[in-house]
Amino acid sequence: MPTISRFENIEAWKTARQLTNLIYDLSDQGTFSKDFGLRDQIRRAAVSVMSNIAEGFESHTQPLFINFLGRAKASSGEVRAQLYVALDRNYILPGSRKSGEGMLSLKR
Repeated sequence: MPTISRFENIEAWKTARQLTNLIYDLSDQGTFSKDFGLRDQIRRAAVSVMSNIAEGFESHTQPLFINFLGRAKASSGEVRAQLYVALDRNYILPGSRKSGEGMLSLKR
């Protein structure tokens, strides 16, 4: 089994990068883009997911990496909770291709 030498090769980081781009795209649309508090917070949380994976990997210590993976998981929960707010406010539509449901399993 090959050793991962760059955080960019970690599948979870790649998925977090896709999530971050999805969040930026979603939060640039319609009334979502004008809810500055939610827009900025969900963006920060999404960026935090990929950043924590990268930071933990670059620490080169297993205990720190595990700790940062836990933080990344917590941030992904924050993104999911904020997507529910966006869904409830009708900023995103359930079932739409870009609602985030495929990545996060959102349900009304």
